[in-house]
Amino acid sequence: MGSSAAPNPDPYGFIASKAASDTATNNLAAAGAATDANRVNQYTPYGSLTYQRTNNFNSTQYNSDVTAYQNQVKGIQDGTDNSAAAQYYRASGTLPVDAHLNSNDPRYNQTVWNSTTTLTPAAQAALTSQQNVDLGRSQAAEAEIAKMKAFYGTDFVAPNATDYSNKAGAVNQSNVGTLGDYQSNAAINTNAAGAVAGVNPVNQNVGAYDPSQANVYAQKAYDSQMALMQPGMDLATQKQNNSLALQGLNPGTQASNNAQSQLQLSQAAQRNSLAASSYQSGNDSARSDYATRLAGIAAGNAAQGQAYGQAANTFAMGNTAQGQQSALDLANYGANIDKLKTNSALQAAQNAAQAQSYQQQMNNYSAATQAAYAQRDQPVNEMNALLNQQQIGMPTFGNYATQQTTGGADATSAYNSWLTGTNASNNARQAASSSNTGAAAGLVGAGLGAWGAYAGSAAGIAAGAMF
Repeated sequence: MGSSAAPNPDPYGFIASKAASDTATNNLAAAGAATDANRVNQYTPYGSLTYQRTNNFNSTQYNSDVTAYQNQVKGIQDGTDNSAAAQYYRASGTLPVDAHLNSNDPRYNQTVWNSTTTLTPAAQAALTSQQNVDLGRSQAAEAEIAKMKAFYGTDFVAPNATDYSNKAGAVNQSNVGTLGDYQSNAAINTNAAGAVAGVNPVNQNVGAYDPSQANVYAQKAYDSQMALMQPGMDLATQKQNNSLALQGLNPGTQASNNAQSQLQLSQAAQRNSLAASSYQSGNDSARSDYATRLAGIAAGNAAQGQAYGQAANTFAMGNTAQGQQSALDLANYGANIDKLKTNSALQAAQNAAQAQSYQQQMNNYSAATQAAYAQRDQPVNEMNALLNQQQIGMPTFGNYATQQTTGGADATSAYNSWLTGTNASNNARQAASSSNTGAAAGLVGAGLGAWGAYAGSAAGIAAGAMF
């Protein structure tokens, strides 16, 4: 079977608790020793400073601890105490012993120190003289109380602040005027289109020259001339036919055809000449008509431009007059601003002077009030001056090096060192054990050995711990 864990040398923890209690007791004893060392009697040419110690025994606490110990022992012996510690003591066959349970232990004795200062006859006489002087000052101060009652028996009347502030004059709160909103009757006319709305638009419908109009005019000229010539041609044809008939030349004959052909050629030449002259006349008429139409459009547009210019000029002159009116209104508004600035600056200067005067008057008021308070407090100040001069000088004693308080024997650290060593020993012994029987024997031996090691250690002796 494998080995079990090593036993705890302090299974109930009361050894550690006792070590902590012993450390606190040792620290208390060390503090008392330091206090004793610092109580040094001093003797100087002016007198002496001596210390006296008185021990006050706390019998109530002592009797309570004795009764508790006796009850603990009784409970272990008769088996009525089943605590872990009692079980341990019964198992080990031992009883607890409290080494501190005696009437001389510092826990039950409270040290009270008293100091006595004794002056030499000369120093005592000087001190008595100073006390007599201070007594005289106190009596003189007491006499000032009657004056103080006379002053404080009536209400304090401070200077009237209004009397001083009225001297500064009143603040100028008059109305310096109001600027108001900028106003102008001028109104710029921005409706330029409306100003020229009554002017006819420019005639842009000129159109290009149309050559076909020459043919129209030529045809008209040709037709009108032919209307004049055609009767004569018809008459000439009739005459020729009559003449040929009289000559016996019948139609269709060679001679008749020739005569007819000559007449036709003559009439055709006349018509061709008329057509040529009509064509030229038609061109001249068409061009003259186009030129006349252009002249009419140009004249109309010139009149429209004149009307438009006059309307635009009238519009511009109206706005010029409105601009002049607006500039005049703006100048008047600026003049009002300058006037308000001037009035405001004047009022500010007047009020600044009034504020300066007011502050000076308030300073005068404060000074007068302080003077009145000073006069009222004069008896108190004189009494305080007498009392504050009371200075009684006592002789001083020299400083010396004092013993600082140090800690007593540290039973807790000794217990921790013992516990560490015991655990190490138990672990080694447990590792060497090869059977459960050997482990049990090691547990008993370890417990008794740990107890003996601690009881015989420096910590156990220093702490006086006994179980």
